[in-house]
Amino acid sequence: MGVALFYRNSKGIILTEYGLLFYSYALKQQQDYEKMRKDIHNINHPQIKSISIGTSCVTSKNLPSLIYKFKKAEPGVHFSIDVATPQQQLTKLEKQIFDFIMVSAVLDGLDEKQHVVHEIGYHDFIFIAAKSGMWKDVDEISLLHLPKYPLVVRERGATGRMVLEKLVKKYGVNLETCNVVCEMNSIDVIIAAVISGMGIAVVPRLLVEDILAVNNLKVLYINELCDQIIRVPFQLIHLKNKEPQNVTKKFINYIHHSSCLVDKKTLILVNSLLSLCGCGCL
Repeated sequence: MGVALFYRNSKGIILTEYGLLFYSYALKQQQDYEKMRKDIHNINHPQIKSISIGTSCVTSKNLPSLIYKFKKAEPGVHFSIDVATPQQQLTKLEKQIFDFIMVSAVLDGLDEKQHVVHEIGYHDFIFIAAKSGMWKDVDEISLLHLPKYPLVVRERGATGRMVLEKLVKKYGVNLETCNVVCEMNSIDVIIAAVISGMGIAVVPRLLVEDILAVNNLKVLYINELCDQIIRVPFQLIHLKNKEPQNVTKKFINYIHHSSCLVDKKTLILVNSLLSLCGCGCL
């Protein structure tokens, strides 16, 4: 179309005004296509039970195991899974693209008149750094000094980005004034960037446990938190005005009573990011 959709600067890739407009139209087309595909599938295969789920990167790690175990009791169920940021999935849910979403998030915009929300577990976020280079002898940092450290962050709307923004705001720090060296939409790429020494990052512990075990990364302790954990809930959300079909109800009930999403070791720790943000404790 003869216009620039994005440009690069020292902080990463930024969408132009044209890029934002293009993205909004592309997203609508993608959502319409997914809904059309689901409707056509249901017409062509009325005998097949199907469940459509929107999930985020952290909850997608547990979902395959849950599906595998559920299908032993309900072998005829067809699952359709989409992975994106929690905020994107909430938007798609409201367009009735999914039967429900299962995300790890501190979501804004939830309405008890519109959404049914189940908290089905929780996990924690950690600050990570490389074990070599400038971080070799650094084991703890202060949030008050965060603007001087190079940061690798998730894109806007991602849970990791929201966690970091809410956390530093509590201590009077604006993420926009921090030294964000790169913005990425992939946890795997962020981890690789941290290992290379590009900067530090906030990531879900679940996604880096294996790497921490082989000593490429280390956890940075935060002075202000005093061993408190940065905890975020797993949420299962469906629309209040759209009654789930029976097989979907069975799967939701199965997830709700599954223990694989709960880190039992943290049950005794009541201080969390939610309390820091004024949202109460889990």
